[in-house]
Amino acid sequence: MIPGELASGLFLGWAVGRNDTANIFGPAVATSSIRFRTSLILCAVFVSLGGLIGSGAGYHTLDVLAGQTIRTAVIVSMASAITITVMTAAKLPASISQIAIGSIAGIGFLNNTLDVSALEKIAICWLLTPVLGAVFAILASILVTSIFSILPVTIFGQDIIVKFGLVMAGCYAAYALGANSVAGITSVFVTSGLITPFIASVAGGLCIATGSLFCQKSAMYSMGSRLVRLDPSSALTVVLAEAVTVHAFALAGVPVSTSQALIGAMIGLGFMRGMQTIRFTRLILMLAGWVLTPAAAFIIALILDKII
Repeated sequence: MIPGELASGLFLGWAVGRNDTANIFGPAVATSSIRFRTSLILCAVFVSLGGLIGSGAGYHTLDVLAGQTIRTAVIVSMASAITITVMTAAKLPASISQIAIGSIAGIGFLNNTLDVSALEKIAICWLLTPVLGAVFAILASILVTSIFSILPVTIFGQDIIVKFGLVMAGCYAAYALGANSVAGITSVFVTSGLITPFIASVAGGLCIATGSLFCQKSAMYSMGSRLVRLDPSSALTVVLAEAVTVHAFALAGVPVSTSQALIGAMIGLGFMRGMQTIRFTRLILMLAGWVLTPAAAFIIALILDKII
């Protein structure tokens, strides 16, 4: 194993942790349900567990998507790293799962190893991610409201329960992030024979965990009002919906975007509150990023294949 061949993959894992931690614990931090530093530690721990325990199904899906050699694995990883760097510099929302899939599809297209049916399955799951996020948020909102209408607790007691539930939901979402994302950033190295699935799961989880520790506090706080303003109860609803959505796709072996699941959940919450509460200008920017992200990764992978 040559460290240089894995460097871009390690960077990509770090970027997942740094960028997606706000999607996991941002609502909890923004609503003062948990301290910022505590959220980083919890996210790092549970994302590592998710990568180690729950990432197996994703390797099969991405192995079928396109075969890899060590050379193409490096190109895919480099293309993904370049794409996330460019998208971040341009301040456009980017899904690292989509970036990885776009890069793999680009190389597979060039080498005639792309399984179109597998790509179609992944694309359908991407479209379903925000939809399921919205549906689960509506169901979670109804469930939370029903529970508190039955429980004989004071407002103070409800606040304690909601904040505790929000922390637990964040831990679950962190686990789901690890289970869903690790295969996306390391599968090319497994398929090429460079490392084993176990080593990939451990290394990928640790890289995401390390990136989580570098998440900025400002990103956490902005998440609480990114699309819909959140209070602790609504934050619990969207994080729980996000976690269930991402984990469901992890079990299906399809890497999806935590931000898409979270935004879908916020839209579902906005539907419950009234659509006027949704910030549509930000929503349009996010939608543009979702379309541009895999396309940019696809093109960059094509270019790198001609250069390297």
